[in-house]
Amino acid sequence: RSTLFPYTTLFRSSIVSRAMANAGIDSSKYSEVLDEIAIAAQASGISAEKLTENLTKYGSQTRAAGLNTKESIALFAQFEKSGVNAETAIGGMKKAMKEWSDEGKNSRIEFQRAVQEIKDSPNILDATSKAIEIFGTKSGAELADAIQSGRFEYTEFLDIIKGSEGTVTSTYEENRRSEERRVGKECRS
Repeated sequence: RSTLFPYTTLFRSSIVSRAMANAGIDSSKYSEVLDEIAIAAQASGISAEKLTENLTKYGSQTRAAGLNTKESIALFAQFEKSGVNAETAIGGMKKAMKEWSDEGKNSRIEFQRAVQEIKDSPNILDATSKAIEIFGTKSGAELADAIQSGRFEYTEFLDIIKGSEGTVTSTYEENRRSEERRVGKECRS
């Protein structure tokens, strides 16, 4: 199998289309989103399929927290690379956003404020107490640790994604040329 296989699977799959539809992204942006997923997968080690599943499964929660699709892809790539359990983290975000919504607060603003408060906590104990209060007992400790240690920072992946145009095509071409060279060598042997 070539390294392009995961991306060609996505081409034949409706999973990217579902993620885009959930986010309200026009189908004309398909190749752009696929390039973003492909480069984030390559940079993080997460499979493109898993990254897209996370985007489909948890996209509404990340959008409610104020993240766009590129930021969500970057966040899930960062989670994978740094060992943050996406399901646990998103579960805590979902709990907090429900409470903020019930209180009539803007979840985007509150989420940013919560992350900053936890990040600025003087130590992990204070950060964990704040995170448990905000995100609940199931997610609080993991989110506090992720935020305090910088594992919640996804700007590196966001920068990588910004330069993703043509990733799938260039990966395909690179693999095609490599395969042609390999076959050529076998024929000459």
